[in-house]
Amino acid sequence: MQESGAARLPERIELVMLDCDGVLFESCAANVAYYDAILSRLDRPPLNELQRELAHRLSTGQLFEYVFAGDAALLERSLSVACEISYAPFFEQMTPMPRLFEVLDTLRRSWRTAMVTNRSATIVPLLERFGLASHFDAVVGLCDVTRPKPAPDMVELCLARLGVEPARAVYVGDSPTDGMAARAAGVRFIGLGAAVAGEEHWIAGLDALPTFLVERLSVGVKSG
Repeated sequence: MQESGAARLPERIELVMLDCDGVLFESCAANVAYYDAILSRLDRPPLNELQRELAHRLSTGQLFEYVFAGDAALLERSLSVACEISYAPFFEQMTPMPRLFEVLDTLRRSWRTAMVTNRSATIVPLLERFGLASHFDAVVGLCDVTRPKPAPDMVELCLARLGVEPARAVYVGDSPTDGMAARAAGVRFIGLGAAVAGEEHWIAGLDALPTFLVERLSVGVKSG
């Protein structure tokens, strides 16, 4: 039985969902280079400082809706060019977080794991490029739902696919939109990194996650 002081915490965590960019990988440079390549094809200037920050947490559609606000024709062209440019060359600029595979292996000894990300067509080649597919029980991206984060659709779909109740799952993300999506789905959110340092549950880096789950939340037991 839980202690009364921890009444809001689930008795057992079954599922750990993780964002991709900023959680599993440091990918700012790769994302910015990809979007700048698209803008170059459109004869537009590269992303400015604010747009570079947004590129890290928004979907492609969300970013270009912001960049080309009010210009429907240019927005349509940008999305078309995005489909034509392969992300594969930009994987070289993605850096796995410290001890990434060790952390994932540790998590999977006690919990089911999933990747839930605003990425879309780049998910499959990313999984193949870094050999990640076997580390997740489910992978959910923008191609699977209608709305990107901060809508809860992807988190809810992941829960449904794995048959896990929201109270028995956590979502690890590095941006406020990740937290919004998790809370809207009824899932406990663990912030990672400086952008979400004010969150109730927070870790500085991915390598701190397994210990945090055991010491600060309830110990989980893999189901199924």
